[in-house]
Amino acid sequence: METAVTLSADSLGVWLDGRHVLRDPAVAQGVDHALRTRRAVVLGNVALDADGFVALAALLGELRPTRVRHPSLGTDAGQYIFVSAHNGQAGAARKEDAGHIWHHDYTFAMPLPRLSLLYGVNPPPGGSCNGFVDLAAAYSALPHALKQQADTLSAWHYPHPQGVDDLPAQSRAAVPWDQRNQGTLHPLVGRDTAGTPFLCLPAHHDSGVQGLDEGASAVLLGDLWRHALASGRPWDYELAKGEILIWDNQALAHRRSPWPIDKERLLWFISTK
Repeated sequence: METAVTLSADSLGVWLDGRHVLRDPAVAQGVDHALRTRRAVVLGNVALDADGFVALAALLGELRPTRVRHPSLGTDAGQYIFVSAHNGQAGAARKEDAGHIWHHDYTFAMPLPRLSLLYGVNPPPGGSCNGFVDLAAAYSALPHALKQQADTLSAWHYPHPQGVDDLPAQSRAAVPWDQRNQGTLHPLVGRDTAGTPFLCLPAHHDSGVQGLDEGASAVLLGDLWRHALASGRPWDYELAKGEILIWDNQALAHRRSPWPIDKERLLWFISTK
């Protein structure tokens, strides 16, 4: 594949020139290979309309319908694209401007969705700073005793009232323990399509681990998250206009910086099953 640039010295992430990739009839195989080896791919120099973005995503997997349909997309593509838009008018910060804590996308789904695609149609300068950690690498580096424990347990990914918004501690909702043992139960160790194991960690560290009490759950999830952030090859990337960021939603946890509340933005997001 032409014009490939490794984005970090420890081999997480690769940049590909979209002008070449999107003309390649083997685009799905090429991007899939890059995702298996780098876990995240940036397609640069892209100019697609909504239908073209959906067509590209469909080459990579079965599309998940978006949770909220946006009025700006009236075509069939609108049923798959989640729109993040702001007109740039100054005002108070809104919920949709908040940054995010470390998470996988759509953990209420079973199995965990495979890919996420974020298209910078018009991202604001200094916005869309995306962080990633490799939870396959983190699992591989787990101490033996911690790996044995994680291999046998599952954790609840419960529906927190604030989702994955990164809010000040004093603004976070307190959720009773019994509600933290509801939602979708995922094994702490999943396997991707190639059979590679990865940690699947709840975004909220106070989640319940099946078979453990509240204190033991907090200790285990705290230990796993600290290990993941220390050994998961952390990587940050700021999405530019005309770039599509594609990442392995199973093997990578990610977070996003807050949006500037005084800048215009338009980004499109698609998830594949």
